[in-house]
Amino acid sequence: MINDVSRVSGNINQMTLPSMEMRRNDLFNKVDSNGDGGIDKVEISDLAKKLSEDTGNTLTVEDIYSTYDADGDGKLSKTELDGFMRENAPPPPQGPKPAEITDDTSNVQDILSSYDTDEDGQWSAAELQSFLLQNFSQSAFFSQKALTASGLVDRSI
Repeated sequence: MINDVSRVSGNINQMTLPSMEMRRNDLFNKVDSNGDGGIDKVEISDLAKKLSEDTGNTLTVEDIYSTYDADGDGKLSKTELDGFMRENAPPPPQGPKPAEITDDTSNVQDILSSYDTDEDGQWSAAELQSFLLQNFSQSAFFSQKALTASGLVDRSI
């Protein structure tokens, strides 16, 4: 559950508004483990620990609630969690830059290798997803929604 935080926050720059909203809802629902519609101090503690490890910043539950629990009800709403994540999520992972598409095929092996992050000589679903989103995310055919609907992108990645 909490390991997905880095993936959720790391992909924000590549998403459309509807997919960002879906990801925020997914994160909220994962953290709200008892499903009561609010994130209590027990539920936020694992997230705070993970984010502290990822960012190097100390995040205490008491500081989180004194800063982000705007209505003082002892639970974080989706809006309050969004504010917390905007200010405390780790930066997106630094992957390869989008490939420059040209008619010259001499750099194809370099492009293939640059996205083969585990260096096993083939692309996993996550590596293919990274390539497609970084190079074709503006195309309607290769949108996150289209890729997900087609089965080319695993939403759990």
